[in-house]
Amino acid sequence: MTSGNTPNSIVVKIPQSAVSVSHMSNLLRVLQATVREISSSQLNELYPSGLPILVANFEASKDQTTIRMSFGDSINRNSNPIVGTTTNSFDVFMSMYVDFLNQDAQSDLWGGKLVNQNARLGKGVERRFVQLTGILRKIPGTRMTVSELSILFNENGFGVS
Repeated sequence: MTSGNTPNSIVVKIPQSAVSVSHMSNLLRVLQATVREISSSQLNELYPSGLPILVANFEASKDQTTIRMSFGDSINRNSNPIVGTTTNSFDVFMSMYVDFLNQDAQSDLWGGKLVNQNARLGKGVERRFVQLTGILRKIPGTRMTVSELSILFNENGFGVS
């Protein structure tokens, strides 16, 4: 497993080797639903005979759990991850999520949102991004990476690199 470029997958690194089942279940459920919602129209056009499925690989070490999600063939489930068009789906997801986080970070002097700048997102996607952020912040030091873009969540918020 490489820690660098991850063009055909979403990689989530949790800085714990033991993660509660509830936390893992919520993370996988919300991440899967968000990616599906964002990429479904593109994937429907490209794969009319059978949508790709999201596949997750898990790796645990002494101090970290790594989840790598990629799209696989829904018919031949033992095949390698699908590349190309699904990479674009992950890039779009990550770009939209970073935009959401950056816009959501702006508040007025009293801590309220200045303006709902996320109105361009569908209510379902916005709701899922809110859920995903809450889950990822529960364990400070969690990092999500797609291609060269990475988000590190901590007690005070997040950082994008």
